[in-house]
Amino acid sequence: FNIEIHGLENDRKSPRTYIALLHKRDLDPIITIPIVLSHRGWRAMAGDVHFALRSDAFSPGYLAHLVQRPHWFARLLHPISLRSVLPWLGANPVEHLHIRPAEEWIRELLSAEGDMRVGNALSPTVIQELATATGQTIQHIEELPISRLLSWRYENVVQRAYGAEVFIGPVQRRAEQRLLRMMKQHLADLSAWLESGGSLFGSPEGRLSPDGTLGPVTASLHRVLRAASPDTSIVPMSIIYD
Repeated sequence: FNIEIHGLENDRKSPRTYIALLHKRDLDPIITIPIVLSHRGWRAMAGDVHFALRSDAFSPGYLAHLVQRPHWFARLLHPISLRSVLPWLGANPVEHLHIRPAEEWIRELLSAEGDMRVGNALSPTVIQELATATGQTIQHIEELPISRLLSWRYENVVQRAYGAEVFIGPVQRRAEQRLLRMMKQHLADLSAWLESGGSLFGSPEGRLSPDGTLGPVTASLHRVLRAASPDTSIVPMSIIYD
C-alpha cells in the first residue's frame, strides 16, 4: 500500500495535546505510532506522548489477530505477548465498555474468579458456535474447564467480539462490574497524564471505520477532556491506504 497521513502537520508539539486518529484498520497504531514519535522528536521518544491502545493488544494472541494469514505463521505468533514492550513505548490500555474479544472476557474471568466449567459461565449461543467450529458436541464443550478455550483449537471463535452477554447470569453481572471499574481507572490514568502536561494519541471513536466515515465519539474522550486543562489541543489525524 501507499500510506498517507493527514493532519499531523497541524500538531504544534505543544503539551496537553490529544492526537485523534480516524481508525480504519487494526494495523493503524503499528504504522502511525513511529510516525507520531518521529514527528514529535526525542522528547516523544523519552515519554512525552502516551498512546490509548485497546486492552487486548497487551494480551497473547493480538499479533496473531493482526496477521491471520498464513495460518501457520499466525499460530506461531499466538503465544507472544507485547505486555512488557507496550508500556515502555508509552501505551496505556483502554477497555471498550460494551464489546471485546471473547478471549479477553475469558482471561479476565480466570484472573478474577479462577477456572470453572464452560457450561457454568458461557452463554448457550457461544457454546453452540464453539461446537460448530470444532466439530465437538455441545455436551463435551460444556464440561471443559474454561481455560481450555484459550488454546489454538478454539481461536476462530474466541477472537470474535462479544458483549458481556458472552456469559450467563451472575457471571455476566460480575464481569460487567469489573470491566466498568477497570475502564474508569484507565480513563483516570489518561486524564492525569494529560493534566500533567503530557500528550495522548488515540481513537475517539473507539472502533474501526474501514470506509473512513467518522463514527460517534465515545464517552471516553468526553471523560478525559472534562478533567483536562482549558489549553488542551485536539489534532484530528487520518490515515489513507491506496
